[in-house]
Amino acid sequence: MKWIVTTLFFLSLVIASSLMAGETGKISGRVVDEETGHPIQLVNITAIWKSTINLGVLPENLGVLTDEEGFYVIDNLIPGTYSIQARMIGYKDSRVDNVKVTNNQTTEVNFSLTASVIDGNFGVIVIKDKEVDFLTEDNVQVRGSFYPNHGENKTVIILLHMLSRNRGDWDAFAKKLQKIEYGVLTIDLRGHGESIKMGEKTLDFRKFSKEMYQGMLLDAKGAVEFLDKQEDVNTENLII
Repeated sequence: MKWIVTTLFFLSLVIASSLMAGETGKISGRVVDEETGHPIQLVNITAIWKSTINLGVLPENLGVLTDEEGFYVIDNLIPGTYSIQARMIGYKDSRVDNVKVTNNQTTEVNFSLTASVIDGNFGVIVIKDKEVDFLTEDNVQVRGSFYPNHGENKTVIILLHMLSRNRGDWDAFAKKLQKIEYGVLTIDLRGHGESIKMGEKTLDFRKFSKEMYQGMLLDAKGAVEFLDKQEDVNTENLII
């Protein structure tokens, strides 16, 4: 125990001196779906310094989330050897060991994640998604895709795309969530994809005023109200 405490104290001095001297490096990369090649957003990427693993104590992990294009960057890493782990619901965990970080350099680590295998004995039923429409309180017709869940878990997730994108970005991920007993609703926000009608007016997000951008909140509200009317959906367990 004394050896561990002494070593940890020494390591803390190494880390502090490295940071003060500006001797740090970066790890960056991209995460995609192995089957489709599409980028995966919001994957938890964790860097674990190998020295702390060897000590047999809980490491201080440094983590970030991937952006909408699947990219990530972890900076301010002291030079050394790391293990990089990628974790995302609906996918198998993936880990790359012995990643070398050097001073003022960026090390690239990419991941291709494999969808989790669902045991058929669980009785998970995958229901084909269906296109749905609803009107917002300011009369925008919103188009979405609903992936119902007939399992015991009544939790439902609303997935919203980024600006200039559409609900199709979430198709593969929504199906994976459905396989692990989550209901999912994806929508095209106003002015995007198939949500381009407001009465007789055609909407284009590139021509939106500030008020119309803020109106996207009504799209999300309308999605919640739509789900509230569906059977086997508990909107008290709602994730957006």
